[in-house]
Amino acid sequence: DQYDNIIKLCKWNDKLILTTLHGFVKIWNPNTKNFENIFQPCTSRIAKLCVWQKYIVLFEMFGRTIKILDIETGQLKTTLINHSCSIFSIAILNDHKIVSSSYDETIRIWNPEFG
Repeated sequence: DQYDNIIKLCKWNDKLILTTLHGFVKIWNPNTKNFENIFQPCTSRIAKLCVWQKYIVLFEMFGRTIKILDIETGQLKTTLINHSCSIFSIAILNDHKIVSSSYDETIRIWNPEFG
């Protein structure tokens, strides 16, 4: 069933962004009760996702990289790489920078435009 294994949920405008156990991202429109887009940016469970402007920011369980995807197309915009251990948290700051923390005991502040 199309609603099985939903593990993360995030609001974007009037839509919902859902993730599944198998790395899929689904954009759901509650008004039409239909999925508008489904794509698979990861091969395993997505640990966390945030919305930044018109992008989805996410990382996989036990992953060391952050992926930034266009919400409407699912196209990968960029990948942020610089942690030596698994990431355990991400957040978006007021100035639209991305912050990540990792088991390598570092906190990184990223400019999503430049990495």
